[in-house]
Amino acid sequence: MAERRFEEIVRLMDTDLDGSKSLEMALREIKGLHFRLSRSVIAVAGLEPKKKLKEISEDDIKKIEGIIRDPIKSGIPLWMINRRKDVETGADMHLVSNDLDFARKSDIDRMKKIRTWKGARHILGQPVRGQSTRSSFRVSGMVIGVSRKAAKAAAAPAPAAAEAATAPAAAGAKPVAGAKPATPAAAKPVAGAKPVAGAKPAAPAPAAAKPAAKPAEAKKK
Repeated sequence: MAERRFEEIVRLMDTDLDGSKSLEMALREIKGLHFRLSRSVIAVAGLEPKKKLKEISEDDIKKIEGIIRDPIKSGIPLWMINRRKDVETGADMHLVSNDLDFARKSDIDRMKKIRTWKGARHILGQPVRGQSTRSSFRVSGMVIGVSRKAAKAAAAPAPAAAEAATAPAAAGAKPVAGAKPATPAAAKPVAGAKPVAGAKPAAPAPAAAKPAAKPAEAKKK
């Protein structure tokens, strides 16, 4: 009697499943098949949930596929399926794998076409189920508030204003009333410096003028 060969990869519903896993865990890798429905499929097929997927026969695999394609006909409750009252056919069905992706894309395209609220949110790339958009789903960056560099730049004075405060008065500008004119500081001789040949000696600074004497008051007669 020839030994039975066990396959490590089992093809089921257009999906490659790990044959070393149990039936209960392996069926959950099919997109659209949640844990509760996978248990129901195994129970309807009459198989052991802890049995390895690679150990079941081809007839059992075909039986599982038939139950997944039409679960209502096999006796599975209606509330377990994911496609009730289809828009085009009006029938109740359960979609998995590529059929589920195609139906989802078609629904989103239809909502965009008729300009529903969800369709408009899909067009803008925003969440459609009322999620907060302050800290998540942001278009650029994830930082909330003003950064420290921006705060320091706002507090520091502008360079143009600082230059204008220290720059000399422009030509033709009128002096401010009450302001004293600035006197140029006298150049102090540098200690140890030799006089330049042909240069005239600097004139001494004029002495400060003394205040005029007050006129003598007329003597009383």
